Amino acid sequence: MMTLPWYIVLYMVAIPVTVIIGVLAWRQRGNSGAVPFSLMMFGIGYWTLCAMFEHSAMLYDARVFWARAAYPAIMSVPLLWMLFALDYMGVWRPSLRDRRLWLLLIVPLVTVALAWTNDIHGLIWSSITPNTGTNQLVYEHGAAFWAASLFSYLCVFVGIFAIITGVRGPGSSARLRALVMLLAVVLVVAANLLYLTDVTPIDLTPLSMGAAGCIILVSMLGTEMFRMLPQARQRIVSLMREGIIIVNEQDVLIYANPSAMTLLSLGIRDLIGQPVHEALADYPELIACATGEKGISDIDLNGDGSHMLEAESRPINDEQQLRAGTLVLLRDVTLQKKSRYQSFELELEQERVGILTTFIRAAAHEFRTPLSVIKTSVYVAGRAEDPAARQAQYARIAFQMNRMNRLLDQVQTMVRLDAQAEFERVSINLNDIVRECVNRIRPEIETASVKLVMMLSRNLPAISGDAASMGRAIDELLTNAVHYTPTGGTITVTTEYAKEGLLMQVNDTGIGMSTQEQVHIFERLYRADSSRSRPGFGLGLSIAQRIIQGHDGSIVVESEPGKGSTFTVWLPIEEGTIPTPLSRVVTQGGTEVRVIDSTKGTTR
Repeated sequence: MMTLPWYIVLYMVAIPVTVIIGVLAWRQRGNSGAVPFSLMMFGIGYWTLCAMFEHSAMLYDARVFWARAAYPAIMSVPLLWMLFALDYMGVWRPSLRDRRLWLLLIVPLVTVALAWTNDIHGLIWSSITPNTGTNQLVYEHGAAFWAASLFSYLCVFVGIFAIITGVRGPGSSARLRALVMLLAVVLVVAANLLYLTDVTPIDLTPLSMGAAGCIILVSMLGTEMFRMLPQARQRIVSLMREGIIIVNEQDVLIYANPSAMTLLSLGIRDLIGQPVHEALADYPELIACATGEKGISDIDLNGDGSHMLEAESRPINDEQQLRAGTLVLLRDVTLQKKSRYQSFELELEQERVGILTTFIRAAAHEFRTPLSVIKTSVYVAGRAEDPAARQAQYARIAFQMNRMNRLLDQVQTMVRLDAQAEFERVSINLNDIVRECVNRIRPEIETASVKLVMMLSRNLPAISGDAASMGRAIDELLTNAVHYTPTGGTITVTTEYAKEGLLMQVNDTGIGMSTQEQVHIFERLYRADSSRSRPGFGLGLSIAQRIIQGHDGSIVVESEPGKGSTFTVWLPIEEGTIPTPLSRVVTQGGTEVRVIDSTKGTTR
């Protein structure tokens, strides 16, 4: 019985083993490194098959043929090892569209071509002679062989360097996996060196590669490389549209997914391993989130609102709940911001249209009435023969013209207040302004037949403000009280010192207003009297509020239907004029009282 050499038996065992490993790896081709590892195992199986045929062949030409046939695997396996290591360690995932991969294939393809044409140039084998006493061949190698060997060893060492990063990386399982892989590669390198130095006439490299593949596969399966969950997590994070940045407890960036780099227009060299204050120096708001100073922040990438990001930070705590780092989630919110801005603009435009519509409707009503009266009065005055009747019509015309002038003046005042940044301040006496306002409005008081009581505390501290504007605000409050107080009613105006400021109250015994009406009473063009039976344009109280607030004061209203209303104005006193306790007593104790009783035609 013919006995097979021991190495042929090993070849026969290694071939199916490497193919099975390649198939197992190919089934997990969605995971990092699986595809190049699977192809590498198929290449090793093919290399082993060629070696088995070469060493078992009896004829010279047959052995040379199988030696040449093995070169596609001889040149591709080291390259595939390098691609596997780079892909598995996350350094580079090659694809057929990548030009760098095709550049790496140049040397293997040229070497294979030189092996098949060696009879012409002898660059791979300078000579091939039978070994005396055995059926083996002795190969003398040429320059191209050593160049190809250098390329192969460079690929092996690049892969080893990539694996070494796993040894230095975090996690005991990663370090153990990397160490096992390195030991397997050392086994292959040792077997190849034994063959190249003629220590053994049999090339044991494919056998050692098959054994190394088994070791690597067992290591990967034992450390969950080919299990779905960890790889799925990594895949999901890498494919997320949102950017993810991870900062360790020393505020150094240790991870950024592709979306984060794209959103920030940065490369991996700009981020990984650098302090966050240096890597993200152009984005101070993002730095605040990455260091845990802020929970959420908006980032204007271009400074003009054309590209907006939202950064949201979440702490990463260790088992003792101490900060181990920060995770920052980046979202592109440009469309949401623009949509929100457009929605706001639309609402603002609708509000403007609403105000304009209300203004036009109110203006049309308020101007139509006096214009109708004027038109009628002009007609009657033109036909009246009695001078007294004619004069009465002229008086009606003058009254309506004054009414229209007041409405126009209110509109102009509100426009001016909207455009005015602040008031010019001087020291003014509130009591003096109140007296002037009461004198101005006295004709309306007499026409309405109401009583006005003025109770002014003496020696009030001065306030800082614009006397004309403050007088306009008080005019509007008094006019409003006259319009809504029926004949025989009373309006009371008081001033006093209180709460480190001055209080002025305008109280009337008019029709009052409901709680719902009080909410809107200071809104522009708002009329509690929807029937518009009383004169007015709905701007008076808005003007008063705008002026008072412009003087750092406040105005509130208290009212009850049928029992009248009280408008309370508070104004801060002039800085540096806080009264002494004695002056406060005098202020509160001395009161100037004046009564205008138009119902009886008297003044006291």
